[in-house]
Amino acid sequence: MLDLNKSLSSAENIRLMSEATRHRGPDYQGLLTIEHPGRQVFIANNRLKIQDLGEQGNQPMQCGEKGRAGDRFTLSYNGELYNHYELKNELLQKGYLFRSTSDTEVLLYALAEWGENAVERLKGMFAFAFYDGVKEQLITARDRHGMKPLYYFSNEHYLLISSEIKGILASRLVKKELNDSQIPHYLHFRYAKKPQTFYRNIYELLPGHLLSHRAGESQPRITKTAFPAEAPYDVEQTSASLLQTVEEKLTDALFSHLETDRSPGMFLSGGIDSTLMLALLRNNSSYQIPDCFTIVNSEKEAAWGTQDYLWASRAAKKFDARHFPLEVGSSILQTFDTFIAEQDQPIGDSAAWLTSILSKEAINKNIHVILNGAGADELFGGYNRHAAFYTYLQHYSKLRPLFPWFKPLGNILPSGKINKLRKPLRLWKKILRDMDTSPSQTFLNFLSFNILSGTSNTGPEKEAGSFEEGWMMAALQHDRNNYLISDILALNDKASMRHGLEMRMPYLSDEVAGFAGSLPADLLMKNGPKWILAEILRKNGAEDFVKRKKEGFGLPFGLWVKEGKTEFMWSWLNNEENPLLQHLGKDSILHLLSMHKSGRDDFSQELFSIAVLGHWLENEFT
Repeated sequence: MLDLNKSLSSAENIRLMSEATRHRGPDYQGLLTIEHPGRQVFIANNRLKIQDLGEQGNQPMQCGEKGRAGDRFTLSYNGELYNHYELKNELLQKGYLFRSTSDTEVLLYALAEWGENAVERLKGMFAFAFYDGVKEQLITARDRHGMKPLYYFSNEHYLLISSEIKGILASRLVKKELNDSQIPHYLHFRYAKKPQTFYRNIYELLPGHLLSHRAGESQPRITKTAFPAEAPYDVEQTSASLLQTVEEKLTDALFSHLETDRSPGMFLSGGIDSTLMLALLRNNSSYQIPDCFTIVNSEKEAAWGTQDYLWASRAAKKFDARHFPLEVGSSILQTFDTFIAEQDQPIGDSAAWLTSILSKEAINKNIHVILNGAGADELFGGYNRHAAFYTYLQHYSKLRPLFPWFKPLGNILPSGKINKLRKPLRLWKKILRDMDTSPSQTFLNFLSFNILSGTSNTGPEKEAGSFEEGWMMAALQHDRNNYLISDILALNDKASMRHGLEMRMPYLSDEVAGFAGSLPADLLMKNGPKWILAEILRKNGAEDFVKRKKEGFGLPFGLWVKEGKTEFMWSWLNNEENPLLQHLGKDSILHLLSMHKSGRDDFSQELFSIAVLGHWLENEFT
């Protein structure tokens, strides 16, 4: 926190910010005040001890020139650098002396040596604040994939920066005001539109961006970091060579992500992504196979939730891993109010709730680092909407005259019945309803809840290449730049760090993600969703898991609505002051509930998203 006119008389405001985010680092709490004529700098850190469990790794960390004792340079940092050994060797050659084995010290010295230019050298997940007391310059940055969050508020008096919005609000220096322009966007996509947030004047620093501020400047400067670009993919490479390259890069990423001084674990669904990670670790003789954690639904609720447990159990047994299944039933509804109160800002994805529950279970088993398969679907084209859109593009000219007939056909499909066909019927119903003559609008329809709001949103724009290649790549990039960051990564960070658990995502290593990002869309999709990962998994002896149908990670919320177990979650509908009702009327919401309960349609995801937003707004702004 920068106090630009020295109007604070104590560090109480930064202490409040630190306390509000203590759950992110429960192992050590540090706070420093740096005095300058006419201004003050307050830097705090809540440390989660992962590398070097001693006191030498505590933060905020300071050093002088060339890493010597002193207080010119100060760092507060959250994340992991997977190339810290490489950077450390380079810094040793420049005369730096190290007192710890933590990557925090490596980052501190790298920034002291190279300043802003150090950021483009970093490989990993990170958000940090670095202060040079001589130049009176603050540098903050966020990793290119957006795995670690960073938020800021700035006016003529203060610059406030935190890993959570709750930290900024806790300072008591910011007026809490609703940015209600986010509500229509949420009703489409179930998350806030970056860089804005649900709070007026509080912003999210975009992934791969750097914010800096020098004494005397009226506003911080925000720039995009020039990370090294991946070399173009060699189209002459054979399929066998392609598979070998991806397997080698993913295997290397897995072993680098297992470097920790705490016991590691893994969230195991039994799907391609997590099973492949487990298979590669076992088949490459990992000295330590992570303990595996899985959500279990009852047999009755599996059709509305997930059957992951059956497959995860097989995977754990096949690859000799300790397995901790956790059964989740409707009793968790009793914790809904607590779940809502913990949200930094709403994300209408029930995976947020389940990830929080599973994270707490991992901590209870003394696991402090967890591997997660996030990013695989976006990088390798794994979602149902990707396959549907690719088919749409391939047959566009033939399908176009039929579009007027598809929507009525989709409307009559009964997707809300409790039977084994519920999920495929729901998928086909959405596809038929959402196809449009515009490829951009079609993909936008595929990924959004267009029944909830008529507000238009910007869809993907065709990239270079043929009709199919250009539009398919645009769709994949849209998911990578939006859904992955604002839904998947945001909920994973908040849910895991709420319990002091560090989540690592090997598929988003720079090597794997960079290589996947260089592959043509047609190559990614031509043999089916995630065919590259599926073939590598098949090669590693897990043929059955390749054939498994994809399931989402979510609650059987739709069933609980039908059974009347969620009635308490709609009490806010009677509060006319709730801002949501200005955008989506009470009658419209009651109609969705009625349609869902009758079995005429399945609005499980839409209703959960609405319930989360309605409750959150009730708590925060009424």
